[in-house]
Amino acid sequence: MQVNEAIGGWAIVEEKNCPEVYGPRGEVRTHVWGVDLSGTTHGAGGVGGLVATVIHNGPDAGVYFPVYDGNGNVTGYVRASDGGVVAQYEYGPFGELLRATGPLAKDFNHLFSTKYFDWETGLSYYGHRYYSSTAGRWLSRDLIEENGGVNLYGFVYNRPITHIDADGRVLVESVVLGTTLGTASSGGAGVTLTITAGGGSAAAVGAGGALVAGGVWVAGVAVAGLAAYQVYEIHKIDQQNAQAEVMIQEQEQLLKELQENQRKEPRAYAKVAESLNPKTCCKFIWDAAGLGGNAAHHAYISRLFQPNYELIVIAPDGETARYDAGSTFPGPVTAAYEAKTGRRWAGTVKRPEWTYVMNKIFSRDLQQFGRQQRVALKCKLSYSIFFQQRFGFVGYSQNAPQYAPYYQFRP
Repeated sequence: MQVNEAIGGWAIVEEKNCPEVYGPRGEVRTHVWGVDLSGTTHGAGGVGGLVATVIHNGPDAGVYFPVYDGNGNVTGYVRASDGGVVAQYEYGPFGELLRATGPLAKDFNHLFSTKYFDWETGLSYYGHRYYSSTAGRWLSRDLIEENGGVNLYGFVYNRPITHIDADGRVLVESVVLGTTLGTASSGGAGVTLTITAGGGSAAAVGAGGALVAGGVWVAGVAVAGLAAYQVYEIHKIDQQNAQAEVMIQEQEQLLKELQENQRKEPRAYAKVAESLNPKTCCKFIWDAAGLGGNAAHHAYISRLFQPNYELIVIAPDGETARYDAGSTFPGPVTAAYEAKTGRRWAGTVKRPEWTYVMNKIFSRDLQQFGRQQRVALKCKLSYSIFFQQRFGFVGYSQNAPQYAPYYQFRP
């Protein structure tokens, strides 16, 4: 049977039989989505975000609610009309299906990590890659190759018990489900809807089996459904505004620090050691002033590099670059390193939605990378850029791939 899938984000919202065979009204099932494990609609790639599946045809037509474990894996489905359990699932540590019982167990496809499972091939579709739970690995290579680790086919660093992958690209630490976002009810209609973070639950229905769940209209909805939908939308807007405000405040503070450091350049060196490479005519100065960055940045560098001295490299043409560290001290110098903390927004916020502050920081980083790369090439140094935050590493790999060969994720 050929199936056409309509996808919003990475969430399948409709499955249809081939219209050439079954006609224009060949819907098999539709899916209702709410917030996922991230507390947003797509922050975790929809993991834990499925609210209901509606089967349109056949004797089992009706609305069904998924049941989750703490990692957003679907462990069962219940019938909305009477609460009867129609499917139950159990998984091994890598998502391999150990149990699938119940009269409708194979009628549902959103299973491990709430990803679409193909019963014929045994593969789960994550959007960017297909995952084999029996093999515990991806079928295709990591899109950023070795920059994401030496195992190009490894699944969440072999830690699927505590981590999830949003869409085949991004590792996410899982959170506990069950934060209630809002509840609305109508005494007259007898309809109640509770929306819960990570896929939660939606209750049913007055006369006619009408239902609204996760803010999406399913069928002839009662007044209480609209009230619950409004609760959900208001919470979502408030939550997004609060997150955006915190994010902007953090980045504005970081920008102030970066701009302050920029104004201090050129600055006096607290020179610890100095050397000259006679082959490249490059001059190296080890600086103990440590005026760049902030407290978190200093802590990260101190953990990565000892002794904790900045490296200033002056090329033969006079171009100068400052690096967070180098090797080896006091010489000969063979490598230069830059370290970046924070920058989570680079991998969690879409580029068109970046704020002025985010774009400013990103632009300044690219200018810095370009200067450091040029000087490193002139002085025949190896050059690396370390990211403490995985989302920062992923975001820069996607949005500034010209420097991807130098990126390393080092938490």
